[in-house]
Amino acid sequence: MAGQHNAGKETYLDYIRSVRFAQAYTECCGLFAEYSGTLPVSQITKLRSVLNLTHDEFSLVLRLAEGEYHAKRKGKYVEGCLTLREMMEQSTHPGIARRHATQFAGCNHVLELCTGSGTDTRAIAANATNVSTIERNPLYAALAEYGYAQLGICNITQLCGDAAMFLRQTDTIQFDGLWADPERRTEQRRVSTNAHEYQPPLSVIMNVPVRRVKGIKIAPAITLSDAVLNNQWRREWVGYDTDCREQVLWSGTAIQDGTVYVAQSEVEWIPTLNTVHAASIVVDSSRHTTLQYICEPHPCLIRSGHLQEFYAEKSIALLDEHIAYGCSDICTQHPLLTWFHVHRVLPFSASNLQQGVSDAGWNSSTEIKKRGIEQLPDALHKRIRWAKSDVNGTIICCRAVPHSLLFFCTRIL
Repeated sequence: MAGQHNAGKETYLDYIRSVRFAQAYTECCGLFAEYSGTLPVSQITKLRSVLNLTHDEFSLVLRLAEGEYHAKRKGKYVEGCLTLREMMEQSTHPGIARRHATQFAGCNHVLELCTGSGTDTRAIAANATNVSTIERNPLYAALAEYGYAQLGICNITQLCGDAAMFLRQTDTIQFDGLWADPERRTEQRRVSTNAHEYQPPLSVIMNVPVRRVKGIKIAPAITLSDAVLNNQWRREWVGYDTDCREQVLWSGTAIQDGTVYVAQSEVEWIPTLNTVHAASIVVDSSRHTTLQYICEPHPCLIRSGHLQEFYAEKSIALLDEHIAYGCSDICTQHPLLTWFHVHRVLPFSASNLQQGVSDAGWNSSTEIKKRGIEQLPDALHKRIRWAKSDVNGTIICCRAVPHSLLFFCTRIL
C-alpha cells in the first residue's frame, strides 16, 4: 500500500518539477489574478488549446493556480510553494503553526501524522532536529515535499501512506515528539465532530507511545470527558482574529489546561484553575439600567471553561450566569475582549426595539447581537424601520434576570 502511495507521489513530483508545468502554471496564475479568481470558460478553453497538456495535467495546473490566488488573499501564501484551494482552507495559519512548533523545541525526531499542506511540518522542522511526516493523499504529499525543497528545508522525511497502518507497523518509541492533525472528513466527505471518526481515530493517536511531547489538533466543538483526558492531557484553545480555530491536546509539555492563545495579537492567557462560580459574579439586576459598558469575550475564552476566572481577575461582572457577556463601569481594554459603550437599556420587546432605534436615528447598517433570545438577529433586523441617516450602532439583545434586555451601544474600537 505504502509503495503504491509513494509511486503516486513521485509521479506528481515529476510533473510539477517539469518545465511544461512551470510555464503553464505561470500563465494560469497570471490569468487568475487578472480575472480576480474566476476564469471565464472562454479563457479556459483558449488556454487549454495553447498548452500542450493532457486533461489531468491541465486540470491540476488550474487547481494549483486557483490555490495560489486564494492563499494570497487569505495571507497563507508561501513563496515558492504550491497549494490547492481545499488544502489552503484546511491548513493551519502560519502564526498558529509557529505556536504549535515551540512545544517541540529541542526534540531530536518528531513524528507527524497527516501532513496536509505542510505548514505545521515546516514550523516543527525549524524547532526540531528531524521530522518524519506521513500523508495518505499522494498529491498533498508531493506538494508538501516540493515545498520543502523550494524553501531549502532538509530535515523533513515525507512519507506517503495510511497513518493508521504506519502506526501498526512502526515502533514509535524511537520518536521523542508526536504531532497529529487527523483527517476529519468521513467517506461521505462531511466534516465530522466525532473524534472516533477521525483518521486515525483520536483514541488511537492518544495512545501512540513516544518519549516526550505529544500534540493533537482537534475541532474546538469537541468536549472530552475527564476520563478520556485521564489526567495526562491538557487542552489549549487557539484562535485567530475573532475565531476559535482549534483545540489542541498536549501531553508532556508545560501547557496549562485551559490555556487561551490568539495568534493574530500573540496574546496568551493562562488560568490558575481557581474555581469561580458564575453566580458569584453576576451583576445585581438593580444596576442593569445604569451599566456603562458591556464586553463580549473571545470564543476561545468561552470554550476554555474558565471565563468566570478571567472576569473575576479583570473585575468584570456577568450579565447572567448562563450568558457570556460581561459588564462593568470601567472599560478594561484587553485583546480577548470586545467592548461596547452602553447608551440606553430597555426591556426586550419588539416595540422597545423599534423605539430605541427611532430615538437614536440609527440606519440599517446597525448590527444586532443576541444571547439567550430565541429570535434571530436577521429576523429582528428585517422588522425594524431604520432611519435614513449616516449613524449606526450596536444592539445587544440579552437574557437577564428578571427579564431580557435591549442594550443600545456603540462599539469601542
